[in-house]
Amino acid sequence: MRALAAVFLSAFLIMPFAISASVLRYSVGDHYISVNLDEEGNAKITERFYLAFKTQEDIDAFTAKKTLLGNDISEWRKFDPNFTFHIGGESYVKKESVSVFLNKEQQDHVLEIYYELKNKAVGIVSEESRIITYKTSNWIFNPFIKGADYVIPEGTFITINLPRDAEIIESDEIFKYALVEKSPPKVKLQGLISTGNLSFRYVVIKGIAPQISVSIFVKGLADIIKENAYIFGSFVIALLVISYLLKDKISNSLIGFLVKYTDFSTDEAEQD
Repeated sequence: MRALAAVFLSAFLIMPFAISASVLRYSVGDHYISVNLDEEGNAKITERFYLAFKTQEDIDAFTAKKTLLGNDISEWRKFDPNFTFHIGGESYVKKESVSVFLNKEQQDHVLEIYYELKNKAVGIVSEESRIITYKTSNWIFNPFIKGADYVIPEGTFITINLPRDAEIIESDEIFKYALVEKSPPKVKLQGLISTGNLSFRYVVIKGIAPQISVSIFVKGLADIIKENAYIFGSFVIALLVISYLLKDKISNSLIGFLVKYTDFSTDEAEQD
C-alpha cells in the first residue's frame, strides 16, 4: 500500500514539471504595423512581431504551434493576446484576407499577420474642381483606445503609407508626435504616445490630361511606319496606281467643280 502511495506521490510531483516543460518559451519584442492606403481609401495591413527564443527546441515548438493555429486569429489571441488585429479590430477585417507567417530575417524570427479592411479607412472631407481632401477614420485606431485616449504602447511602430500623389496637411493633433515623409508620402508613429485623436488629413490633386507633344507624336508615327514598312509601302504604291488610273476622271471632276462653284459674273460684266 505504501509503495502504491509513493508511486502516486511521485507522479503528482513530476506532473507540474511536465506541464511547465510543454509551455512555449519565447518573448515578444518590437511590434511594427504598416498600413497601406490606395487611391480609393482601401487599407491593407501587415503587422510584424519580433520574437526571441532561447533554444532551437523553443523555435521548433513555436513553429509547430503556428502550424496548428494556422490563420485563425481568434485562436492566436487565446494563445497570446498580443497576436491580434491592431488596426480596425476583428469586426472590420475581411476574414478571407488573413494570412499568418513565421519568417526568419537574419538572426530574427518574425510572426507576420496580413489582412485587409472591409470598409474604406479614409473619407472625403471636401472636393473642389481639382483638389480632394481626405481624412483618416478614427475607428481604424479603436484597438488602441485606453480610457478617453488613444495609447500606442512603447515598442510599437506604425507607418501609414499614402497614395503616391498625396500631400499631407500637417496641422492635426497627431503631428505633435508623428514623423512625416513626403516622397513617397507616409506618416510614422512610435510609442509611447497618448493622445485624444490620431486621425489626419491629406489632399490629392487631380491630374490634368497631358498635352500632346508634336515631337513625340512624329517619332511615334515614324516608329510605326518603320515597324510596318512593307504594309505602308504597299499602301502608298496602291494609292499612286489608283491615282494614275483615275487621273482623267479626277481632272474632269475637279474642272467641273471649279466651273460650278466659280462666280463669273464680274468677268462677264467687264467683257460687256
